[in-house]
Amino acid sequence: MIVALIPARGQSKRVPRKNLQKIGPSTLLEWSIASASIVEAIDRIYISSEDDEILNVARMYDQDNFYNRVIPMRRRKHAATDDATDRDVIVDFLNRGVDEGDISLVVYLRPTTPFRRVEDIGEAIQKMIAVPEATGLRSVHEMSESAYKCMTIKAECLLKGIFAMADAVDGANLPNHFYPKTYHPNGVVDIIRPKIVRTGALFGENVMAHITEPTIEIDTLHDLKIAEFEYATRRKEERIVFKP
Repeated sequence: MIVALIPARGQSKRVPRKNLQKIGPSTLLEWSIASASIVEAIDRIYISSEDDEILNVARMYDQDNFYNRVIPMRRRKHAATDDATDRDVIVDFLNRGVDEGDISLVVYLRPTTPFRRVEDIGEAIQKMIAVPEATGLRSVHEMSESAYKCMTIKAECLLKGIFAMADAVDGANLPNHFYPKTYHPNGVVDIIRPKIVRTGALFGENVMAHITEPTIEIDTLHDLKIAEFEYATRRKEERIVFKP
């Protein structure tokens, strides 16, 4: 069985009640539920949250659209803190009475990436099925500028290149094509094998890349405003994302 798990914590610092913020007519939570519902390979959709309002939104969305395919699941408090990791959320999910032996893949869909192409989810699942030795999968997009050009600031407020080949600031000032391409995880779709999680890891050592187009991740109010603008713009064009 292949399941989708949507982590939707109630509290967030930078964007209050972030997972219930709307883009167009739908909340960020509903965008992810709707994405998962279109993928035929996904058997069930679980919503992990400690928040009553979020669980009720998921429950009502299921009643209106899917009838028992979407399953709200209350997350334990220790897995809903500011310091909780994705692995904490997934372990909590697996420990909540889900028959882990029946689950081959957990498709992890963060509500903070609403404009995912549904095709990316299906293609990522097929990659994991076709390559059983892969311990996990992450979606990424190519960074517009190589991470090898990034810097840190020392205690004296002096710049220093992060990587050895760019230790000096001048070393990080070459044209971008002089450096290796680097990729940023973007939350479009991550896939986890439960047996790997039980070893203490999350993705394991053989993680496949699923390269997508750059997409918006909503971490701040500014990101939310950009997403709202993009949604309004795409309503006037042929949109590459579906409308939930």
